[in-house]
Amino acid sequence: MKFPKRLRLYLTGFGIGLLLSYAWLVKDRKRISWFPSARVMMHIEDEKVKLLYSDSAMMQIKRLKIDTPLIDSLFLQTADVDFGKGAPRKKPCATYVANFTDEDSRQIEVVLKSCKTYVTVQKVSLYKED
Repeated sequence: MKFPKRLRLYLTGFGIGLLLSYAWLVKDRKRISWFPSARVMMHIEDEKVKLLYSDSAMMQIKRLKIDTPLIDSLFLQTADVDFGKGAPRKKPCATYVANFTDEDSRQIEVVLKSCKTYVTVQKVSLYKED
């Protein structure tokens, strides 16, 4: 068998393998989440997980004049999780610190307590670099 025929046969099999891998692994996901930050956001976005706000977080949101729909939408799309400030391995509920920029270009820091069935926003504040 000559080289061009072997190459064409190899590439055909490789292409079929790529398509099957895509169909099994990626197709049904809303968003591909390979990185830890994306996995945390995907857990928060999950329909089975309730997003709750603590009383102190609601007071801080009102004081900073932030819309809760803004946190629900913009935060979930653009937030960056800072694993160094949180306690991601804490059992039974991990604590994460996430930062995002709102419509007024303010850096906002959100502290989340993430459990299996719910995520609670513990604290909302303006972000200050250490």
